[in-house]
Amino acid sequence: MMNSSNIWWRLLPVLFLLHGCGIDPGNTPLAEQITWDQGIVVHPELDLEWLQKQAQAGDAAAQTKLAAYYYLGTAVPKDRVMAALLFKKAAQAGVGRAQYYLGCMCLRGDGIEKNDEQGLVWLKKAAVGSQPYAGYAKKVLSRYPGSSEAAK
Repeated sequence: MMNSSNIWWRLLPVLFLLHGCGIDPGNTPLAEQITWDQGIVVHPELDLEWLQKQAQAGDAAAQTKLAAYYYLGTAVPKDRVMAALLFKKAAQAGVGRAQYYLGCMCLRGDGIEKNDEQGLVWLKKAAVGSQPYAGYAKKVLSRYPGSSEAAK
């Protein structure tokens, strides 16, 4: 059962988008970024079975969303290791969002062994192209000397 504070938290992303505001990915905790990114899911437990089937079948978008569920503990117990595994599958399939999240997780040692080199590799992949996470990845890469040139 959702309480009123949970409902308002889920509405915040929509309210900010409606007012033209956004989050600063460089200064926002990864869990909060993932929460904002996934948007409003009123009954995630109903979505879960379908996501699990699709993710197991190799659907990279489903893997990314299911990874976010595990990262946040939405409809499943929080499991950052499982989140990293699913983000990695989707990242290997070329999903920029998953590449960005996995890169951040590698840099922080969050659910995966801390590995700056691997984290930068994933962020550089995410920084390519015009997909929305390219800008986020470039911002994170700009904090690492020598890494931002490779992302341009």
